[in-house]
Amino acid sequence: PLHRPKEVVQGREVVTSSDISPYSMTQAEIHKAVCGSLENGHSLYGLDSQKLVKLRPTLVITQSLCDICAVSSSVVKEKCVKLVKDIDSADYGDPAILSLEPGNLQDMLDTIKSTGTACGKWRPEAVKIAEETVKQAQGDLALIESAVSGYLASTGKKKPKVAFMEWHDPIFTGGHWIADMLRIAGAEYGMATSSERSKAWTPEQLAEYDADVLLVGPCGFGVQRTEEDTLKMWEKQWWKDLKAVQSGQVYALDANSYYARPGPRLIQGTGIMASIIHGSEVEEKLGERLAPRSGWKKVVAPSST
Repeated sequence: PLHRPKEVVQGREVVTSSDISPYSMTQAEIHKAVCGSLENGHSLYGLDSQKLVKLRPTLVITQSLCDICAVSSSVVKEKCVKLVKDIDSADYGDPAILSLEPGNLQDMLDTIKSTGTACGKWRPEAVKIAEETVKQAQGDLALIESAVSGYLASTGKKKPKVAFMEWHDPIFTGGHWIADMLRIAGAEYGMATSSERSKAWTPEQLAEYDADVLLVGPCGFGVQRTEEDTLKMWEKQWWKDLKAVQSGQVYALDANSYYARPGPRLIQGTGIMASIIHGSEVEEKLGERLAPRSGWKKVVAPSST
């Protein structure tokens, strides 16, 4: 199903582990751990060889986009070589490895087709399912773009300037597919171009950017953690001086569900952006399916500030 990943993966065996404990570490601590790991050439993630042997996979899907976000393709390939040696069976050949690297929104749709093709070797119907999924996603993106363009045309309003923060400490811009999503959602976005990787910004750069709306979606975090970390930003004077902060246009996003993972839920993430940026009229047109209300929350300044 296009928008129901929890039901799809429920009860599946988890074969990966992480050195990062996101709910017991601050963003600064996580950033330090990540940088140290990259400098030392150490992977942040582990892959359970014993579980892989037990599962005997015929197809292993991995990613080569970001070593910070998930198990790297090099680790997967290394483990799969060992996997073949550990399984002493004449009927078990080398598992096929599909490494995905979507840089933008269109790439994400293409990876769905690639996955369908790869699965089609064992399940022929997978090819059709992938094609139907992409067709639905394209139709949904067109609906979002149409709702936004109709709203802007009827009201005569201009596209607002939007900032997307992918991390608080230090500040990172929203990269890769974020620019595509914001374009469809009817925003002006200049912190990154389509396919461009996220990059660190200084508070001075964010202030100079002077956004009308500030979307906050730290990689891997849900709405609650995002809101908690965003509220702490009011301790900084430069933050309180930002135009979007002063006008009450700061929003916490469920980045873990709708922005950090390059899958079909990016479509809903785009709908959420459109609803936040343009308000209730667009939100009502898109409805809960394309713009789930649980995916965002307006961040109100602490009463003590």
